This record gives sequence, structure tokens and C-alpha cells, in this order.
Amino acid sequence: MAANEEILMPEPALRADNEEIALIESYAILNLGDEDVVDMNDPNSVNRLEQKILSNMRTQESHYLVDPDYPQTIQNGEIQWHMRILLIDWLMEVCDEFALCRETFQLAVLYTDLYLSRILCDIHQLQLLGASSLLMASKLEEFECLKVAKIVFTTDNGFTKEQVIDMEQKICKVLGFRLNPPTLNQLMNYFMAKWDAFAKENLTNESSLANPNLIPIFKSENAEDYQRYRSVAQAIDLAILDLGHYKFDKRLLIAACLYIQIGLFYRIFTRQAVSMSPEVERLLVQIEQKKQNREFTVLMETFLTNNFEIVSLREILPAIKYISRYFALDPLKQEFPMILRRNQRSSTQEEFYSYQPHVRDGMSFVKYIKRTFNEVGPSYNKL
Repeated sequence: MAANEEILMPEPALRADNEEIALIESYAILNLGDEDVVDMNDPNSVNRLEQKILSNMRTQESHYLVDPDYPQTIQNGEIQWHMRILLIDWLMEVCDEFALCRETFQLAVLYTDLYLSRILCDIHQLQLLGASSLLMASKLEEFECLKVAKIVFTTDNGFTKEQVIDMEQKICKVLGFRLNPPTLNQLMNYFMAKWDAFAKENLTNESSLANPNLIPIFKSENAEDYQRYRSVAQAIDLAILDLGHYKFDKRLLIAACLYIQIGLFYRIFTRQAVSMSPEVERLLVQIEQKKQNREFTVLMETFLTNNFEIVSLREILPAIKYISRYFALDPLKQEFPMILRRNQRSSTQEEFYSYQPHVRDGMSFVKYIKRTFNEVGPSYNKL
């Protein structure tokens, strides 16, 4: 899509009143008993269920821990970090080609990394592992899952159907058939919905940050709001290419992303300043000290305290320092996936938001970031 081309946004579809309700309904099966029956018209009842679901998700995360150092600790240096980047970038490209969901992509990445964190894998089976992980994820998330023959085709027929199915069985066994890990995508959509509700309620005319015609929200049929959503989603996509993102709590990464994106909207800092500064800590201290930025700081701390139980921005400083690097790449404007355009299939607004696009040049950009900020492992010089 040309840089000056307008984003093609689909017509809004009938949907839940907000994303919070959608998340609650989709996660109502997580260890919830009869005592958790909720009245969706009662805010207190909804809030209790929200907290129960979030608590359950935090508990589940202990079953899905990825060792960010597994290339050395588990794979004995045979599978190196740049090989993983190549694999994950390929998975993202396949998802874009077949119009698969962001959730499908992130599940496939988690299955792959969890497997590699637990068992030695032959380097020649790395793509097979990724392909089988994507097949499994599509079965859980897509209305129409990928067929085995199509997965084989994506590998240039490098593997047989039998090999794909056999690897799928191995993954299930290694993961102990635990196949429902909380993802960054789930938390991103949930906390974006929380911000949208918070902004509409708190950015009143009494606030100097308020503009009734320009409230920074993430989910709407407006193309500018989509670009804001896309900016955060792309930063997460890039971070997922890097194993280092597993060193951070998912909630803190999402909190850092929202802080940066909303700060960009209010021009508290520029994309270049926050992403390429060698000392992000000093930049944020300077922001807090400026009187004209004080209202923004209070606003964000209030939001983070109410929704993330974060008292001070300093609690997410390491996450901001890490994820800010991935905001350096301008967000791509996304049109419908190629397969939808070829088939002339229509898409709802909700589907449009859910697609996983391929971040072109994302792989080389992540390598550049790791080299620039000395975040590479000992194998970087072998590239």
C-alpha cells in the first residue's frame, strides 16, 4: 500500500458493547464455578468476574514459562537466536498469506518456544516444528483450520503429511497437552478496552488533555484509531521475534506499550526520541519534571494503578526501555490480507483488527536493534 493511500476500513459489525465483555465471555470457561455466574448489567458483578479471570490467567502462566536462554541451556547452541527469528518471521508471513488471526500466530510461537525450552530439537526439524505448531494453533483459533496439505505446501514440500502429524503429536506430549497459554494479544486487547473506557470517562472538558473530538482510543471504525492500535500491535510483533521479551511480565509489556503510544499521541515525546535514546530512564525523568507534562503523568499513573496495580511509572521502566526500541519502525498501513482480496471476500471490522499481518523488514530491524543496543547473544558474529 502506498504511503499516502487511505486505509480501507470495513463496515462495523454487530458486536459486544465493549471488548471487556467479549474477553469475559470468551474466558468464562477458565476454572469458573457456579458462584461466578455474572450479571452483565451489574458493573460490580462484571468487575469481580474480570478479576477472577485475570487471576486465573496469571496462575496459568506458571505452566507456560519459556526459558529465553534455551538456545544455550537446552539446545546447546545448535539452534541459535537468529535461526529462531527466521522461523518466527516465516510463521508471521504464512499467517499473513492465509489470513490467520494474531492469536493463532502467537499460540504457534508459544508452542514452538515451549517445545524448544523443554527438549532438544534437531536443527533440520526446526521448520517442521513451527509448521506443526501453526497447524495446532489454527485448530484452536480459526473458524476454518489449515489443512495438513496446505501446511506441507508452505514448507515447499520439505516435509510429508506424516511428519507434520507426527511432530504435532510430539508437541502435545512435550507440552503435557496444555495448549491454552495466555498471550500478549489477549492482554493487549483487554487493556486497550480498559483504556478506551477510562479515556472516555476521564478526559472531560475540565482536563487540559481533553478534546471531545480527539480522544486517543484504540478500537473503533476510525482509521486513525486503527493506526494507533496497529502501532502497538506492531511493536509487540517485533518483540515476539526476539526471545528477550520472555524476560518480562506480559502485563508490564502491555502497560509500557500503552504508555508509549498515548505519550506519542499527546506529543510528550517523539517516536525517535523514545525509541532510539540510549538512556530512556533519563528521558522519562525529564518528562516527569516538566510542569506541562505533569497532567499526563498523573493520568497515566491513575490508569496504571487502577488497572495494572502499578503505583509508579518506575515499576514499568525496564519494560519501557525494552519495548520502546520496537516503536522506532513506523507502523505499516494494513489492507485486507491477500487471500481475501483474491477471493473478493468481505470482512467485518472485528476480523480486520484480528488478522496477523507480516511486518516487512521486521526481521532485519530486530537484528539491527539487537546490534545497536548490544542485546545480541554470543552467536551474533556468526551471522
